[in-house]
This record gives sequence, C-alpha cells and structure tokens, in this order.
Amino acid sequence: MKHTILKPEDYRNMPWKNGLGTTCEILREPADDSQPFDWRISVADIKENGPFSIFSGYTRIINTLEGSGMRLMVDGVDSGDLKQYDPFVFSGDSQVESELIDGTIRDFNLIYRASVCKGRLQWLNVSGPRAFCSQADHIIIYAVKGIKVAAADFTAQLNDNHTLRVDNDEAALTAFRLTPARGDGDRFCCLIELSAGC
Repeated sequence: MKHTILKPEDYRNMPWKNGLGTTCEILREPADDSQPFDWRISVADIKENGPFSIFSGYTRIINTLEGSGMRLMVDGVDSGDLKQYDPFVFSGDSQVESELIDGTIRDFNLIYRASVCKGRLQWLNVSGPRAFCSQADHIIIYAVKGIKVAAADFTAQLNDNHTLRVDNDEAALTAFRLTPARGDGDRFCCLIELSAGC
C-alpha cells in the first residue's frame, strides 16, 4: 500500500473547458494531460453566475467549500441551496447553470468516468477521533484543517489544504483512524474512495 502527501504547491491551475475560469487540479488519473482522465479531484473559485462545462460520460459531485453557497439549474431542474459541505451529484452530460447565493464561492469537485470506475465522497468532521474501513483502489483524504491519519503501516500529518493519496493495489480491507492535529472546533476533511469497475 503506497501513500503520498500532496501540498498546495503540488496542485495545478488548469483552464475550464468553457474558458470562463480556472480549476486548481489536486489529482487526476492518469496524470498525463495527453489522455482523457478517468477521475479528477479539483477546487475552483466561482465568481459569477454562469454555465458549467460539459463532461460527457462522466459523473460529477460538487460541493461548496467556502462561501455562502450556490444553486444549480441542471437540465432545467433546481438543485436547491447547496451550502458548505453539501455534496450534489449530476451527470457531466447535463446542461448546468450556476447562481451564487451571496458572492464568490470556492467549490470542491470529484469527477469520474462512470464507464471505468465508481466513486464515493463524504465529508467527515474530525473534531474528535474518527475511524473508517475501506478496500477501495484509491483512498483520498483532503484536509480542510490539519488532521492526523493512521493506518496499519503508516501515519501521516496533513496540514490545512493538504491531500493524502493511498493506492491500495491489492484492494485490502484497511482500517484508518483520523484525529485532529491541533486546536478545537470543527475540522472537516473529504474522504473519496475510487475503484475500477462500474
């Protein structure tokens, strides 16, 4: 089981497909830009209302990371208010228009090709110890605030806005323990699990 810590300076700024903004790409697989990705994790600042890019064949999960939130019109259907850490799933084939609730937001995105892999995303509040088990091929933890992660064969300290990638080549069922790094109060992280198959 291999693990890697990525820091904000490891992330890449990439232009949106529709040319209306940029995305801070945290991880993508495969990493080679010359190939379409199977999955990608990213953060983007949305500064004004407008359309989303089309990603045919992909499933998208979007979350408000910072700010008051937004509403989406997805193929003419209103999403309702999407506040902080509210995940919303939609098809990359959909026509999507965003409307900001009260000013600029930062969003957090998982997008994956539904024909080759399956994904799961959840937000965990690590204000105290948390534990989970997973046997996904790739286990990714994005820490909004600093946390510590412990598994059977490694421990990792994640500072604010750092990401842990665990490649579980043997799909072994593994227990993880999360604890706050320092301080009190809410300490959210995003847990993403990705595996081959559909």
